[in-house]
Amino acid sequence: MQILYSPNRTDFTTVQTYSNTTSGSVYHQPAAAGGCYKLRWQNANGRYQYSNTVCLNSNAKNGFSNAVLHANGNLSFTSQDATRCLFALVSADGKLLGQMWHTVTPGANNIQFQKSLSSGTVIVIKAVSGKTQTSFLFRVEN
Repeated sequence: MQILYSPNRTDFTTVQTYSNTTSGSVYHQPAAAGGCYKLRWQNANGRYQYSNTVCLNSNAKNGFSNAVLHANGNLSFTSQDATRCLFALVSADGKLLGQMWHTVTPGANNIQFQKSLSSGTVIVIKAVSGKTQTSFLFRVEN
């Protein structure tokens, strides 16, 4: 499986390649804010298949780091700033899976979404605070 990125919805490049037994996460910071992502994999006949394209609009840098999304719906991360955010959990095909408000504090933070996720799937987390929206692409961990 490959994670592909495009700054313009047309020209995609490979960000990360996974074998079917690999686990891990990907951090990708494009040169420009926003961009589009999609997944590509080979089916049993050797043909490539593609997920729907997910486009992100990230207008500002943020103070989040060390973020991990677990299969039980727990999102853990570290923040440099204190703010109140609406966090949205979005599937790779653009479906809203859950959302909740959370008061972010400097240091370690945990958010428990009421949604179980399949390990290895790719999920987008959107964090909205005021006029600022930041999007993250995660591979769900055990």
